[in-house]
Amino acid sequence: FRCCAVSHNVSGLSETIHWEGVKTVGVIVSYRKEKGKLSNELCYRYYISSANLTAEELARGARQHWQIENGLHWRLDVGFKEDECRIRREGAA
Repeated sequence: FRCCAVSHNVSGLSETIHWEGVKTVGVIVSYRKEKGKLSNELCYRYYISSANLTAEELARGARQHWQIENGLHWRLDVGFKEDECRIRREGAA
């Protein structure tokens, strides 16, 4: 489940927080239920933008950001064979 809402009513926001040029504030609410876990997770992510975005555009932009991140990590894993590396350090994740 994922829901996105935006507002273009940003009057007073830039004076209060010193963000000049803000045109859109938005929130994406997502719900996650993992198999085998007792609790479910409701997550709120807040966004600001200098572009005049619709809810659909904000949601698409947020998802594309993670596609870029995931794609870059995949390239590192494949190109540098990071998944095959067996060197481990104490406390490393």
